Amino acid sequence: MIRQEYKWLTDTFVAHRGLFNNVDIPENSIPAFVEARENNFGIEMDVQMSSDGVLVVFHDDSLKRMTGADGLVCEKTFEELRQLRLLDTDCQI
Repeated sequence: MIRQEYKWLTDTFVAHRGLFNNVDIPENSIPAFVEARENNFGIEMDVQMSSDGVLVVFHDDSLKRMTGADGLVCEKTFEELRQLRLLDTDCQI
């Protein structure tokens, strides 16, 4: 039996990396988080650190799958990461 104070854990849907479709709403993007919130989902996200110590939301270690760029998140500065786009959309890291 679930204790009452933890019931929200089974009563709340959680959108893994936001509520996305990876066509026009990429995972771990602001639109994916807005979509999750508008549909009453909790949000799970992945956080990493850029080479200059800025926390960013991004799942993979490699930038290739989501941006087409070579390299790792931890090797790029925040400014370099902000220049990339997620899956050819206007969404940024």
